[in-house]
Amino acid sequence: MKYCRIQVVAVLMAAGACSATGVTSARARTTIDPNTVTSVGPTVSAALEMQAAGTHGAAPTPMLDDVAVRVYERYLESFDQEIPRLFQEQTFAPGGGGTSGGGGGAR
Repeated sequence: MKYCRIQVVAVLMAAGACSATGVTSARARTTIDPNTVTSVGPTVSAALEMQAAGTHGAAPTPMLDDVAVRVYERYLESFDQEIPRLFQEQTFAPGGGGTSGGGGGAR
């Protein structure tokens, strides 16, 4: 019972500190007035049309020869690695164990 009282006191103190500093709950911060929400359908459609048309993008830039050669070499090297039959890890992120089961990993 003493443990519960300590928790209640801690929660009340934290609530008091939040109200004193002007911090509001996440629920209050995310409240959206339905009268101010605009339709996103036309906006998304217009953005997709601009993307498909290609009229608002940057001008294409050529790839440098030495970069193109290295990219192609890495592409060819990728065929040297066997595709593992089973992945024992769920991530390929650094520190996440990498590949296993004959995957090879990054060079």
